Amino acid sequence: MKVTRNIKLGRWILNEEQGYLLCGENKNQLDHIPLQVLLELVNHQGCLVTKKQLLSTVWANKVVGDEVLTVAISQIRKALGDKAKQPEYIKTISGQGYRLICTVEDIESNNKADAVDSSWWFSQKYIVGLIASIFLLIGPLLWFSFHADPIPSLSISQNEKFQKGRYLLTLQDYAKWRQAQTLFEQIIIESEEFSPAYLALVESKLLIDQGNTQKLFSNCKSLNKLVDKAIDLSPSNVDAYLLKARLAFHVEWNFDMADKYYQKALSLEPMNGKVHHDYSQFLLARRDYPEALQHVYKYIDSDPSAYSKPMVAWIYNMSGKYKEANEELIKIAKIAPRSIAYHVSAHSTFENMRRDTDAFSHLKAILSHVGYSNDDLRTVEEKFQMGGLAAVNKWLLDIKQEAGDIGQYRPPLAYARYAATAGDIERTLYYLQQAVEERQLEVLWVNTDPKYELVRSLPAYTKLMRKVGLSE
Repeated sequence: MKVTRNIKLGRWILNEEQGYLLCGENKNQLDHIPLQVLLELVNHQGCLVTKKQLLSTVWANKVVGDEVLTVAISQIRKALGDKAKQPEYIKTISGQGYRLICTVEDIESNNKADAVDSSWWFSQKYIVGLIASIFLLIGPLLWFSFHADPIPSLSISQNEKFQKGRYLLTLQDYAKWRQAQTLFEQIIIESEEFSPAYLALVESKLLIDQGNTQKLFSNCKSLNKLVDKAIDLSPSNVDAYLLKARLAFHVEWNFDMADKYYQKALSLEPMNGKVHHDYSQFLLARRDYPEALQHVYKYIDSDPSAYSKPMVAWIYNMSGKYKEANEELIKIAKIAPRSIAYHVSAHSTFENMRRDTDAFSHLKAILSHVGYSNDDLRTVEEKFQMGGLAAVNKWLLDIKQEAGDIGQYRPPLAYARYAATAGDIERTLYYLQQAVEERQLEVLWVNTDPKYELVRSLPAYTKLMRKVGLSE
C-alpha cells in the first residue's frame, strides 16, 4: 500500500501525491513541473541546489534553458505567497541556484495536518478552520457514538462504504471529503433508516463548506433537516442533539436554541465529556465564566489528556483573573512547555497583564513555530525594541499583512486584533465589522476577550455585538 507523503513547509502542508499546498482554508494546486522542483528543494532543505542540478533532475534528457526553471520557481512562490526580495521559503542564490530556507517536517498522511498543533489548537476551524484558536476546539464532528437506540444493520458492502466515508473525513483533503459525501448519500438511498449516515453527511457538508460561512448559513435549514431525520430515527442519540446545538451556535448564532440543545444533550448523557467541552465554549461566549469552568473541569475528568491543554487558563484570562491564569500556565509549562496552545495562551495572558516582555517571548515562539524566517524574526525583535507590542502588531498589519493564523485567528478578525494592540480604534472597528459581515466563526468570542477593551464602550462596537446576538 502506497503511503502518501505529507510535508510541512513552514505554515503550509504539501501533499506530494496530489500536488497541492494547504494552509488553513487556502489550497493551491501545483502543476507537475513546479511540484518536482519543490520536491527537489525539499530533499535538500537548507542547502544550495544549483540550477544545473535542478535542470538535470526535473528536465532529465531534455534540452531546456534557465527560463523554464525561473517560471517554475515563480509558480511555486506564488502558491506559497513568497516574495523573491523578502523570501520566507525559497531564497535565490544569485548566479547559482536556490535554497529552501523554511522548516521542513514529514507528517503522517492519516493525521489532520494543521500548520500548528492539530490535536487541540485551531482545529480546523475550519469550523476547522478553525479552522482554529486557543479555546476554540471545534474540529470535525467525528465523535459519533451511535449507540443510544437500536439501529438497522447495514450489509457488508454498505458498512464498508460507511467506514470508508468516516475515514475519509479524518483526512485533510477536500477531494476526500467530497468522496465521503457521495458515499453517505448512497448509503441513505440504500438504507434510509440508518441514522448515523445522516449525521455523517452533515459533517461532510460542514467540512466541504468550512471556508464559506455565508454558504453554511444559507444551507443551515437543509442541514438541520438531515439532523432532524437522524433524531426521528434515533431519538436518544446525544450526538444528534450536540450537532443541532453546534449548528445553532456556530452557524446560525441562535444562542437560545443552542442552549436548549446543549441542555438536551446533557440530559441524555450527563457524563459525556464532549458535551461538557462544547457547552463550556458556549458559556464562555456568553461570559458565564463560573459555569464554563465547571464544564471544562468535567471535560478534563472524562479525558486525562486534556489536563495539558490551557482551557482553564484561557477562561481565567478571559474573565480577567490573571493571577489564576498564570498559575495554570505555570502548571502546563512543566508538562507541555513546547505546546503551541500553551504559547498562545501565555502570550494573550501576559499581554492582558501588561507584561509585554513575557508576552513577546511567547509571540516569538509562535512565529518561529509557524515558519517565520530569521530575517522576519529579527525585524519583529527590532520593532519590539522600538515600540513594544504595539509596533510589532502594526508591522503585522501594515507591512507583513499576516494572513496566516499565528494565534490571532485569520483575517479579517486577525487584522482587528493587530489593530487593537496597535491602539488603532478606527481599524479595529473596521475589521470587526468585516468579520461580523462575513460571519467569521471566532467573532462569537469577541465580547469575552479583553483585547477589545479600547472599543467596548463605543456605540459602533455595541451595534456589532447585537448583530452577533451578544451584548453586555
